[in-house]
Amino acid sequence: MFRKKYIIPIIIGICGVMGLFSFQNNQSTNLSSEEAIEIAFQNKINELKIKFAQSCEKRVMETAVPIADSLIAEMYARDLRAQDTILLRPKRPEMPTVDINPFPFDSIE
Repeated sequence: MFRKKYIIPIIIGICGVMGLFSFQNNQSTNLSSEEAIEIAFQNKINELKIKFAQSCEKRVMETAVPIADSLIAEMYARDLRAQDTILLRPKRPEMPTVDINPFPFDSIE
């Protein structure tokens, strides 16, 4: 009746149609007024949470960016100072060694 080469595409097609129907929402039931109010209330709460999170993230970034920039600038300046030979202190001089001839005592007598 059916050839073997048609069986696999038919099975894939049936699975695809079943998959599409499985993702449909079954909200054919009418909601009561209390349930509709509750859903609208939850939506408003979710929107408020999102707005609050966005404003909080904006304030945090406005505070954090200058701090991070100053830390990066400080580290960059420290690296430049470490590489600069002008700012290095000179080595401590060594005490000179001088040979002093002994004082002639015979002229004092």
